[in-house]
Amino acid sequence: MKRYLKAQEVKKAQDIIENNFLQRKQEVERKRHERSVRLIQRVYRGYRDRERTKDFIRQRKDLMKLRQEEDAIRNSLIYKLRNTLGWRVKLQSDTPLERVNALYPWYMKDIVAEAIEFNWTDACRLLVLHEEYLAKHKVKSGRIQKWKARLLVYLSERGYRGAEKRYKEKKREYDSALTVFYNVSMCICMGMGMHMGWVCIGMHMYVYIIC
Repeated sequence: MKRYLKAQEVKKAQDIIENNFLQRKQEVERKRHERSVRLIQRVYRGYRDRERTKDFIRQRKDLMKLRQEEDAIRNSLIYKLRNTLGWRVKLQSDTPLERVNALYPWYMKDIVAEAIEFNWTDACRLLVLHEEYLAKHKVKSGRIQKWKARLLVYLSERGYRGAEKRYKEKKREYDSALTVFYNVSMCICMGMGMHMGWVCIGMHMYVYIIC
């Protein structure tokens, strides 16, 4: 009986030792796995960032090279004239801001700036998304639609300016009439005051003579 109990205690102690060993082994494997994952992620992120930087630098170099080649077109008199009239030629090296400005002639720039609340970054982003949508669905926007949109904007601007001008004229007339009314009222009040004063003096003299 004693031997059996002793054997059970020895077996229990061995089981505890084995469990502790397995737990430590699992903990070591878990930490090793986490270190390996972090190392792989760090290496991958570094490689990805380097590749993105290389692609960005390469794209910028290509864009600057293309822009230098197209500067001759931008500096030409015809290009500047068409840009002033709102018929600017689309070039491959145009920036998103230049593409936004190309949609409208120069006299509508203030209206466009107020419409987008001077947030050109969001406007450029929306333009890029719109161009990607048109390219994906192969939608072609005709010149008639563009001119129609420009005409509507111009008419809206003209109507707004006319309404503002009429409002200023009516306000000027109202202020002038109000000033005349105040002046006449003051004259009437002063005249009535003088008349009442003479009436009071006459009554006092009449009472004095009678008495």
